[in-house]
Amino acid sequence: MLHKGYSTMTTIADLLTAWALGSFAPVALLINHTVFYPDITYGYSGSGDSTTARINNVIYHELAHASHHQLVRDPTWDRIRFHVVANSIFSGDVYGFPGNFALIGSDPQFTAVAEGWAHHYGDVLAGNPLLEGRRFRNGFVPWGLGLDLSDQRRLGDLSGYDDNVCCFTDGQYFSSLPLTITMQQLRNRYLNVHINTTSNTPAQINNLFDNYNF
Repeated sequence: MLHKGYSTMTTIADLLTAWALGSFAPVALLINHTVFYPDITYGYSGSGDSTTARINNVIYHELAHASHHQLVRDPTWDRIRFHVVANSIFSGDVYGFPGNFALIGSDPQFTAVAEGWAHHYGDVLAGNPLLEGRRFRNGFVPWGLGLDLSDQRRLGDLSGYDDNVCCFTDGQYFSSLPLTITMQQLRNRYLNVHINTTSNTPAQINNLFDNYNF
């Protein structure tokens, strides 16, 4: 989560205010969105699950978010801020679930773009060996998309479908983010900009994105 108050009082006070406002919290944040500047914080919960590998993965995940934010800046980044706050209040889960997103403040399309990138590249930088077979987070964040775009073609992929796309780079993924608000726009970047650098066909790319429900 990339947010931090601009004063020692802001973070707790404004989060409590947002919680009290319930479904109207995104409206309040829209009026004064500067209370959540991008930052990287990592809190140790003491629950026993903050292993070295976990900390490593989370830090790289958040750095991937930070690099994305630098490309798009505000107010574009407000889309995921509002989504996280609204769905945390609505369902207790920061991402929410398809068919059960908060009615006000949700933006599953941009959240899928932002979290899909961070989950993928955070894992890559952390050297996570268990990448293959991960498809979604919460049923809509395309966790496995970046890997399926870059690794070798694989019939009978562990994710449950044929991954018939290969050889795109993470640099191409990253370069697609500045002009991308929706997953369809991300698909279009691969179809219109990156495809000529590989032997992939439009049908193969479309099939892959269809497998991720976008």
